[in-house]
Amino acid sequence: MFNPEFKVGLLVVSVFVLLGYMSMKVVKGVGVFTPTVEHKIIVSDASGIIPHSAVKMAGVKIGVVKDIALENGKAVITLTIDKGIKLSENSFAEFKSDGILGTKHVSIETDYSNQSDETSYLESGSVMPTVNAGDDLGSVMKQIGEVAESLKDVAGAIKSATLKGNDDTPIGRIVDNLERLTSDLASVSSRNKNEFNEIIDKVNGILTTFEGVLGDANGGRFSEAFDSAFNGLEKFDDTIANFSELSEKLNSGEGTIGRLLNDEDTINTVNTVLDNMNTILGRVGTMRAKFDYHSEFLTSDEELRSFLGLKLLPGPDRYYEIGLVQDSFGVNSTKSVEIEGSQNENFTETVTDQNEIRITALFAKNYYNFTLKGGLIESSGGFGVDYFAFNKKLKLSAEFFNFNEMSVRTFARYDFYGGIYVIGGYNRLFDDGNRVQSPFVGAGLLLTNDDLAALASFVF
Repeated sequence: MFNPEFKVGLLVVSVFVLLGYMSMKVVKGVGVFTPTVEHKIIVSDASGIIPHSAVKMAGVKIGVVKDIALENGKAVITLTIDKGIKLSENSFAEFKSDGILGTKHVSIETDYSNQSDETSYLESGSVMPTVNAGDDLGSVMKQIGEVAESLKDVAGAIKSATLKGNDDTPIGRIVDNLERLTSDLASVSSRNKNEFNEIIDKVNGILTTFEGVLGDANGGRFSEAFDSAFNGLEKFDDTIANFSELSEKLNSGEGTIGRLLNDEDTINTVNTVLDNMNTILGRVGTMRAKFDYHSEFLTSDEELRSFLGLKLLPGPDRYYEIGLVQDSFGVNSTKSVEIEGSQNENFTETVTDQNEIRITALFAKNYYNFTLKGGLIESSGGFGVDYFAFNKKLKLSAEFFNFNEMSVRTFARYDFYGGIYVIGGYNRLFDDGNRVQSPFVGAGLLLTNDDLAALASFVF
């Protein structure tokens, strides 16, 4: 009933649906249909926090960052949190790093130890205080406090062992063993005093022999060796003097290197280059990535199309997208066939390469709920526009490309659970006679940095 391509595509979609379900089991957080409340935090520096950053409590994801706005010179961050999580009025927020990718999340701390029926909770829309926002100084100070407490315990154990002879601790037992060892050594030395005197006499004899060999009376090669060593020290002194003279010339600006080191324009240029490198490296450290895969079933021809893409987000208002498109239709090309020595006329032949993969490479810019994008769409120039609704869960898109035939692709995508989504629309809307023209439906999976990190920790 179904061709092999459809069966393979159905198997791939099933595997990705299972993978998405496993990732949802690993990454706990706010569900799609879970009721939520909003809270706000106000900080002077929101570096590392972007929309959709995780909000966690005790390491468990309980919400996301909905929006970041600038008001009166400070960052106002809106948090969307699971309504079932009750936060007492003494709750506070702080920023913590996620790891080597350079991203951060919002961590919320609250006290449930004195919880009762009279406990007051934060209402939706309230402003939550912050502690050490923008860095991990609190965790560092906590670790320093733990180290100081450990040192205090060690000092107490040493004091107890040395003053009171307490052998309940390892340090006390070490002190006790040292005391027994010194006592045993004193006992052994008193019983074998004559033998120790003989050993000392023999050592004195050996030292006397060395003195006779190395003394002035026996000069020879030893004296030459010492003379060479002293000559080497004199040469080392000369080398130090040369280095001192060279450093004075560099400081005074003599020579080519000295002029470069004392030229303010050269130093300013080097500082500018270093600042630019730090800016570039900082942007790379905060860049986020999303991996997208989905398959579409063309209902008119019962054909399957597969899409694999990578989206790089250097900031919340723009992104770069690179994707691959594969289906059984391939890429059409035309060539002219000239027939020599025949009465038949020349003709144009259309050749289809069914194994060729088409490439999509786009740059996109976000404006409120709209996104404008342009570049390559399925290996031809094009542009498109996206509109987001329902808290960006629904995306309506239109893409225009292959201007020779004026191909138009319209579709709608809905994220119904985490990174799992469904898609449907119409492919090649105005391509008359093209067998690729067809309605389609499909499903896919979208993975972010946090999803990949969670999967890696779960697997390894």
